Amino acid sequence: MSRWSIMGEKIFHHSIPVRHAMLVDDETLCYFLSPDGDIEPAAEIRADLVIRNARGHKWIAIGHCTNFDPATGCLGHAREELEARALVRP
Repeated sequence: MSRWSIMGEKIFHHSIPVRHAMLVDDETLCYFLSPDGDIEPAAEIRADLVIRNARGHKWIAIGHCTNFDPATGCLGHAREELEARALVRP
Protein backbone atom coordinates (compact mmCIF):
# COMPACT_ATOMS: atom_id res chain seq x y z
CA MET A 1 0.00 0.00 0.00
CA SER A 2 1.26 3.45 -0.84
CA ARG A 3 1.57 5.84 2.06
CA TRP A 4 1.49 8.99 -0.07
CA SER A 5 -0.24 10.67 -3.00
CA ILE A 6 1.31 12.80 -5.73
CA MET A 7 -0.43 16.09 -6.47
CA GLY A 8 1.41 18.17 -9.03
CA GLU A 9 4.98 18.73 -7.87
CA LYS A 10 4.24 17.82 -4.26
CA ILE A 11 3.86 14.51 -2.51
CA PHE A 12 1.51 14.17 0.45
CA HIS A 13 1.57 11.44 3.09
CA HIS A 14 -1.77 9.82 3.74
CA SER A 15 -3.35 10.47 7.10
CA ILE A 16 -6.50 9.49 8.92
CA PRO A 17 -8.69 11.33 11.40
CA VAL A 18 -7.70 10.55 15.00
CA ARG A 19 -11.33 10.03 16.02
CA HIS A 20 -11.88 7.52 13.20
CA ALA A 21 -8.69 5.64 14.09
CA MET A 22 -10.02 5.23 17.62
CA LEU A 23 -13.02 3.30 16.26
CA VAL A 24 -11.37 0.67 14.05
CA ASP A 25 -10.58 -2.89 15.10
CA ASP A 26 -7.13 -3.77 16.49
CA GLU A 27 -5.86 -5.50 13.34
CA THR A 28 -6.70 -2.53 11.10
CA LEU A 29 -5.31 -0.08 13.65
CA CYS A 30 -1.96 -1.91 13.82
CA TYR A 31 -1.78 -2.27 10.04
CA PHE A 32 -2.06 1.46 9.43
CA LEU A 33 -0.36 2.95 12.47
CA SER A 34 2.45 0.60 13.50
CA PRO A 35 5.70 2.45 12.72
CA ASP A 36 7.76 0.98 9.86
CA GLY A 37 5.73 -2.21 9.88
CA ASP A 38 6.80 -3.15 13.41
CA ILE A 39 3.85 -4.58 15.26
CA GLU A 40 3.09 -2.27 18.14
CA PRO A 41 0.42 -3.51 20.52
CA ALA A 42 -2.99 -2.05 19.74
CA ALA A 43 -3.36 -0.97 23.38
CA GLU A 44 -0.27 1.26 23.05
CA ILE A 45 -1.54 2.77 19.81
CA ARG A 46 -4.96 3.39 21.35
CA ALA A 47 -3.38 5.07 24.40
CA ASP A 48 -1.43 7.36 22.03
CA LEU A 49 -4.63 8.19 20.13
CA VAL A 50 -6.42 9.15 23.37
CA ILE A 51 -3.56 11.53 24.21
CA ARG A 52 -3.55 13.02 20.70
CA ASN A 53 -7.32 13.49 20.80
CA ALA A 54 -7.10 15.19 24.21
CA ARG A 55 -4.48 17.58 22.77
CA GLY A 56 -6.88 18.50 19.97
CA HIS A 57 -5.07 16.65 17.19
CA LYS A 58 -7.39 16.00 14.26
CA TRP A 59 -5.11 13.87 12.01
CA ILE A 60 -2.44 11.20 12.37
CA ALA A 61 0.02 10.31 9.62
CA ILE A 62 0.19 6.86 8.12
CA GLY A 63 3.96 6.42 8.24
CA HIS A 64 6.68 8.89 9.17
CA CYS A 65 6.14 12.47 7.96
CA THR A 66 8.59 15.30 8.58
CA ASN A 67 6.13 18.02 7.51
CA PHE A 68 2.99 17.08 9.42
CA ASP A 69 0.44 19.33 11.08
CA PRO A 70 -1.91 17.41 13.40
CA ALA A 71 -4.63 19.97 12.68
CA THR A 72 -4.58 19.56 8.88
CA GLY A 73 -2.37 16.58 7.94
CA CYS A 74 0.71 16.40 5.73
CA LEU A 75 1.67 19.81 4.39
CA GLY A 76 3.43 18.26 1.40
CA HIS A 77 6.97 17.50 0.32
CA ALA A 78 8.93 18.40 -2.76
CA ARG A 79 9.22 15.27 -4.88
CA GLU A 80 13.02 15.68 -4.89
CA GLU A 81 13.11 15.48 -1.08
CA LEU A 82 11.51 12.04 -1.03
CA GLU A 83 13.49 10.86 -4.07
CA ALA A 84 16.73 11.83 -2.28
CA ARG A 85 15.65 9.74 0.71
CA ALA A 86 14.81 6.89 -1.71
CA LEU A 87 11.18 6.84 -0.61
CA VAL A 88 9.84 7.31 -4.15
CA ARG A 89 11.33 6.61 -7.56
CA PRO A 90 12.08 9.49 -9.95
